[in-house]
Amino acid sequence: MNIRDEVELHWAENKCFLPGTTSKTVSEVYNLYQTGKMAFYYKPDSHAKSKKATGSHPQFEMALEMYINKPMVC
Repeated sequence: MNIRDEVELHWAENKCFLPGTTSKTVSEVYNLYQTGKMAFYYKPDSHAKSKKATGSHPQFEMALEMYINKPMVC
């Protein structure tokens, strides 16, 4: 059994990564999904309602979920 089959990383609200983007750096993923054209789709609704971070540095965050493939684990 391949360990990669046991878990899968998704965006919040069960939104999948696009093919070929899971091996990018954190910075590349953040720029692609959270600040680019796709930010409207990939940012969860709760982020629009949250308060902005105070201070001189912006707060960067990505809402991710890990899904466990139960049949592969059990």
